[in-house]
Amino acid sequence: MMGKGSLLTHAGLFLTMAKRRFRQWFAALSKIGLIAVMLVAGLVHTPQTVSADAVVTDAVVAEIFKDEPRAAAVNPITNETYVISNNQGYENFTIIDGVTNQATRKHLSGIPLDVAVNPRTNKVYVTSSLGDYSDHDIVTVIDRNNMQISEINTGKKPAAIAVNPVLNKIYIANKEGNSVSIIDGETNKVSTIGVGNMPYAIAVNPQTNKVYVSCWGSHFIQIINGETGDLIKPVPVGNYPEAIAIDHAANRVYIATSEGVSVIIGATDKLRTTIPLNDFIRGIAVNPITHKIFVITGMTTKLVAVIDGENETIEKSVSVQSTPKNVVVNPATNKIYVTTNDGVTVIDGDTNDSLSTLSISIGEGIVPLVVNPVTNKIYAGSVNERKVIVIDGTRTDKSGIGTGNNPRSVAINPFTQKAYVANEGSREVTIVDLKSKELNIVKTLNVGEGSIAAVANPLTNRIYVVHDSAPSFVSVIDGANDMVVATVPVGGSPSAIAVNPITNQIYVANNQSSSVTVIDGESNSKSTVSVGSGPVHIAVHLLTNKVYVTNSQDGTVSVIDGTTKKVTATVQVGQSPKMAAVNEKTNKIYVANSGSNNITIIDGASNATSTVPAGNQPYAIAVNQKTNKVYVSNFLGRTITVIDGASISLMHLPTSYDDYPQKLAVNEGNDKIYVAALNSITVLDGKRNTWTKLASAVNASDIAVNPATNQVYATTTTNQLMAIHQRETANPLPVLIHAFPNNRLTDGTASVRFTPKNNYAPIQGRILDVYYQLDSSQGAWKKATPSGPDDWIGSLDGLTPGMHVLFALATDGQEAKMGSGIGGVYAFYVAPKAAAPTASKSSGEVESGTTVSLSASTAGASIYYTTDGSTPTPGSSLFYHEPIHVKRNMTIKAIAVKAGMAGSNVMTETYTIPVTAPSAPSAPVAAGGRNL
Repeated sequence: MMGKGSLLTHAGLFLTMAKRRFRQWFAALSKIGLIAVMLVAGLVHTPQTVSADAVVTDAVVAEIFKDEPRAAAVNPITNETYVISNNQGYENFTIIDGVTNQATRKHLSGIPLDVAVNPRTNKVYVTSSLGDYSDHDIVTVIDRNNMQISEINTGKKPAAIAVNPVLNKIYIANKEGNSVSIIDGETNKVSTIGVGNMPYAIAVNPQTNKVYVSCWGSHFIQIINGETGDLIKPVPVGNYPEAIAIDHAANRVYIATSEGVSVIIGATDKLRTTIPLNDFIRGIAVNPITHKIFVITGMTTKLVAVIDGENETIEKSVSVQSTPKNVVVNPATNKIYVTTNDGVTVIDGDTNDSLSTLSISIGEGIVPLVVNPVTNKIYAGSVNERKVIVIDGTRTDKSGIGTGNNPRSVAINPFTQKAYVANEGSREVTIVDLKSKELNIVKTLNVGEGSIAAVANPLTNRIYVVHDSAPSFVSVIDGANDMVVATVPVGGSPSAIAVNPITNQIYVANNQSSSVTVIDGESNSKSTVSVGSGPVHIAVHLLTNKVYVTNSQDGTVSVIDGTTKKVTATVQVGQSPKMAAVNEKTNKIYVANSGSNNITIIDGASNATSTVPAGNQPYAIAVNQKTNKVYVSNFLGRTITVIDGASISLMHLPTSYDDYPQKLAVNEGNDKIYVAALNSITVLDGKRNTWTKLASAVNASDIAVNPATNQVYATTTTNQLMAIHQRETANPLPVLIHAFPNNRLTDGTASVRFTPKNNYAPIQGRILDVYYQLDSSQGAWKKATPSGPDDWIGSLDGLTPGMHVLFALATDGQEAKMGSGIGGVYAFYVAPKAAAPTASKSSGEVESGTTVSLSASTAGASIYYTTDGSTPTPGSSLFYHEPIHVKRNMTIKAIAVKAGMAGSNVMTETYTIPVTAPSAPSAPVAAGGRNL
């Protein structure tokens, strides 16, 4: 389950503070010279689009083992990377977990030469040399499904390997045997076919099932029918052909020769041209989306030549710092990575400009370089340092759009992909379409003055904007037409608003009135609940339907039962509590106490408390329910406190650039924590606890994450809505995830339908498989089942209540070498299930006339029952309102139902009435009392 605190259950942070606390803050900020920043405000503002710019964030995130890496391969389906290396004559095969970067090593036979993977079968193939004493060499097959290892004999010096996932065949170029070995992936049977002299490289086009072998000593490319194993023809291409790259979408083959880059037309198997390059070519890579080819040279020059594949001309030559070693393309981000002796250079495929160079000592010799386009991780080998470097290739684009004056809050509906910005300094809500990377204002809606916070209920598509005005009220916006459909009066000085999307109840904290206004989302009727003094924030527990209200002036938290709308407990916490956050999985509530610099942890079952220290003036708080970690922004301490919810251990992390953190937003899907500070927006990696600056900002007043797109949105006092999102190209293999009714499930299991499409141009191959995973795109993918010509079906099990995000990925046989990234994302809700009713008497024998009472532990639930053994259903069965009289053998079945929740499991109790045996007749009695 994905807890979307800032997105759904607390859109507004407290905005009204006690005068004493404000004076303290004002004085503190004056001393550090930040008053000018805090008081930035526009007088008249015309909305305008702010030009987008990019923030480059390629960074080394891990360094793995101390061997000399030789080659590597990635399986994006399992998120594993396989590296072969040589350590003092022993071949090591290393499996790198893409989530944890943990490495597992195994020893194999021989000297490693090359490695490849078949993502469809989850098998890895490693070619090895046994040396001069053997008349053959081997391919080791590692089945990652069961870790069984087998060896297959091949020709001598199996220098290169390629896999065709469509046919499940593996092709090995035997450099000294002048042959190609073809392995049947199902049976491991081998056939061998002779080719030209010294086959150097080998590549497969799974769309045409053709195999291309560069025969270095014969100066031609041998084309093989990959299905039959027959030779098609040799194609002379120039002297000493080596590296091969295939653009499967254009059906063109590019070969590095001593004269330049030769181009073969795949449809005719004829040489079209040779693009001259006056230097030794060290590597070649292609982007099948943009049809650009990237060629690295390094004998007399140190360049990356960018070739336009459509007109076969060199667009640009990009210099690198030292001799280039290898090149790889990430089509999902259109970035090119080049390893050199001194580091890894990153090139922007849009502009052909060098973006950055990561300083890494790579060294001489052949080094591996591979990319996982799904996770955007790059794996680069270093000979000098005998390790593999893991690079996070995330690149973010930043764009912005003008809002009204002084935007204070942003609410996002992930189902409609709209953002609603509450502008305190003007009488309007700015409604922004988030479907495209270029933000577009849908509407500027006049709602009245003093808009301080907004929240969205994605299930009803209603947006609620609270106004701190005289009088105070809440505007209700219908997201279908973006019109105000109601206004609801609330108490004095409202400070925060939250929603329970499942029960459709909206809660407003009224600071001056010391109350909470409860609005029924169906009727817009309201009720008022008295709480502690000076409420400033609200957190909703979706599973228990409890509402936690922090009361800043008396240091308490009021616990409201969402069904009865009554305070069931008042919990003493620290001084001047501000924000609260709920971990629904552990049933713990965390409260940031600004006045006492600590965090109160409330047990949701017993309301018992414990306290842990925080930094100076803890302000905002957020929970990652998947990792069970809690993040607290300490404003004046300029730190983030990280609490491990299991061990209650603490870390205090200084903020990036020594900034003053304010708001927090957690993205559980990628374990990133976004921090809005006075002068910047930064992201904290939840695994590594490292910082990356995303944007410079002026006092970002709110920040939120759209879990369906991983985009981050922040409102700033420069009157902008700023969008920060990962740089991606249009996916050529999009996957439509068919929506559930009303984007909602009422059960923990479901079937989901996927419809992929191939948008590669000009040639579209067939889709092989569709994969999916829930609430993360970083783990292993589950394969969907084909259903008809165009659809695939997946199953979801064990769904917990709350919001979930489903990711989908389509493959066309290129995923191990040229994957296209995530093809579809879909957000939906799972309603909690009502508890099954209980009976006052257990099954068994009872006397005739016994009464059985039914009760529901889920507050507000109705009970329906049957007495004939049939399964009860709402509306068609008996509605329970009084005890049931058992006058015969009877089976009572009952369910509990409640609006906004899934129906309960069926309660079954069976009662039997004992049969009384008839009494024996009495003997007649004579006169005088004697028996006759």
